[in-house]
Amino acid sequence: SYSTTLTFAATATVQAYPITFNFNNNITSLAIKDANNVTKATITTSGNSANLDFASTYTIVPTYANNAGLSVIWLDSGEGYVNSSNFTYTVGSGSATIGFASISYMQDFTTLTSSEKTAVLNSMTLNQQYQLKDNRDQKDYYISKLADGNVWMTQNLDHDIVTTTNFYTYANTDIGHGTTQDTSAKWTAERATYTTGNTNWRDVDNPYYDPESYNPGDLCWNGTIAPDFNGTLSTYAEACGNDKHYHIGNYYNWTAAVAMNDSSSYQVGSGNTDQSICPAGWRLPTYSGDKSYANLVTTLSLTSGTSGNVQSAPAYFTYGGGWDGESHGVGGYGEYHSSRYAGLGMDVLRFDRDGSLTTNHNTAANALRDIGYSVRCVAR
Repeated sequence: SYSTTLTFAATATVQAYPITFNFNNNITSLAIKDANNVTKATITTSGNSANLDFASTYTIVPTYANNAGLSVIWLDSGEGYVNSSNFTYTVGSGSATIGFASISYMQDFTTLTSSEKTAVLNSMTLNQQYQLKDNRDQKDYYISKLADGNVWMTQNLDHDIVTTTNFYTYANTDIGHGTTQDTSAKWTAERATYTTGNTNWRDVDNPYYDPESYNPGDLCWNGTIAPDFNGTLSTYAEACGNDKHYHIGNYYNWTAAVAMNDSSSYQVGSGNTDQSICPAGWRLPTYSGDKSYANLVTTLSLTSGTSGNVQSAPAYFTYGGGWDGESHGVGGYGEYHSSRYAGLGMDVLRFDRDGSLTTNHNTAANALRDIGYSVRCVAR
């Protein structure tokens, strides 16, 4: 009786698929590492591919040209991940394209392609706080995607206006980004931001039109609601810690807020300006409709006063009062410029200690255009 046993040896070759990597200018290269932390490939040119093994998981480590403030990976299927220094990817069946975008500056929103911007906006977690820099002065700002679907600054603007010739351009400031695009737009500010109290705040050639702004120092509202509307910086502000959500920032009159030396062209009828002191890619909120304070107030169910939530996460509005040569109303109210003008007045978001909250103003009070109020910006 005989029997025969046959033994077969089989060697399997894992299928490798070409994976294409695209990335923007804020990333210089991608290191593709396997499960043993061995570098499988390094991609130094956007659009290049690496052959990666099916069903294997790789860690993708970007090298950033600037400090990353917000980073996104997305697949050709549209899936996205946000705000991480390292990313993992598991190879599926067939080739695929992976996109990367990183932004470090407020102005980077203007450099994103349509697909990159979509990925960034869609991948931002609602109400999560991120930090980006303003490339005009390297100051950091919190931003967040809020319930109205827009991305907002959740910290007051703190930019000191400078008088350097043509310092403000289409590339760094919200000028030339309106209905009619003007990439050659430039602005030389007539007045720099005051850094000391100025009793002559209104003592200028044309008090309703000249740009004026004031930097009160690195101060944050201390969170206390004043018993009246006369609170001052010395009582209701304190040196800021690491968290600057309640940073009082700078006070801007309306002309400074819309980045002009003379706002007299906006004194008849009503409407919205096409420019502002906000960083490029950002704008002053409108009066109503999309990207407006009115819409934000509704979607966030904001209320003011001692039991209100206007000063709470995720918006962090500040009871910073106003400035007209001296501080007033700190802890008693907050007032924020919008892009809308009406005659010699303008519309604002105002919330008071007594519980009232309004998104317009008495347009007959012409001098209000000259008082310094806070500025928040919303991404265009």
